[in-house]
Amino acid sequence: MARELTGKQKAFVTHYIANGFNGTQAARSAGYKGSDTVLASEAHDNIRKPHIKQAILSEMGRLLMSAEEVAARLAQIARGEPYAGMDLSGNDVVRSLIQIGKMHQMWTEHVVIDWRAELREQGIEDAELFEQMVQRAYEVLTVRQRAQIADQGSTDDGDEDD
Repeated sequence: MARELTGKQKAFVTHYIANGFNGTQAARSAGYKGSDTVLASEAHDNIRKPHIKQAILSEMGRLLMSAEEVAARLAQIARGEPYAGMDLSGNDVVRSLIQIGKMHQMWTEHVVIDWRAELREQGIEDAELFEQMVQRAYEVLTVRQRAQIADQGSTDDGDEDD
């Protein structure tokens, strides 16, 4: 059976989340007394107690938006449809939603890799590599795309003969 939080512990959970996970400030705001060192120690102890840790996770789950909600809000903003609580400027709302979306890993960062250096070490020349890439891209194309490319090629050839 989960232990019940004391009034101070409940306040600590609320302030811990509201203060951006600053334990010392959360302890101070929750009514704990002492120097910053004492408050930091209280916070450290609190967040390691299983029932307080669970309360923090539970409250975060209640407060956080799901990925679907972020997507729905972004769609509303994109359409210019207002929604309840839209007191911030449009830029502020979008920035907040993007940050929440990043937290949900809805977007990934683009990483550039210099694959040519590795291929050169393996003895593959750029012309050969280009030809291999073109061949692989062509293999991936659908039949319809291949037909479109073939049609464009025959049109281009006809233009050159004129």
